[in-house]
Amino acid sequence: MWLLAAMDHGGTVLAQRQIDTKSNETPAFIPLLDGLAGENTVVTADAAHTQHANGIWLREHHAHCIAVVKGNHPGLLRQSRQLPWADIGLDHKDRSKSRGRLEVRHLKTAVFRHLDYPVPVKPCA
Repeated sequence: MWLLAAMDHGGTVLAQRQIDTKSNETPAFIPLLDGLAGENTVVTADAAHTQHANGIWLREHHAHCIAVVKGNHPGLLRQSRQLPWADIGLDHKDRSKSRGRLEVRHLKTAVFRHLDYPVPVKPCA
């Protein structure tokens, strides 16, 4: 059994959904959050959930999102690379060995309102 859960910062599970065996967690994101208080809530999720439909849903529910931007959204990645990262402080740095290699991660966060995300989802013809 595979579950997707919404938790608060104290680790309390607020909601959870079982993931269909022939699916993944992406389609369960909105149904998981639907019904939870969303206004002025900050939702943190991994890159799999940085989807236009999720961003639109969060915006419509007056929630905020910490979005992980990777290459699957090249336009958003291009825009985020234009932010003044040199002027933004480092929030976290991690160095660890995994799978026989050294992994270094730097975490910086920025608040923005001027990036074109989420863009409206175009209806299928």
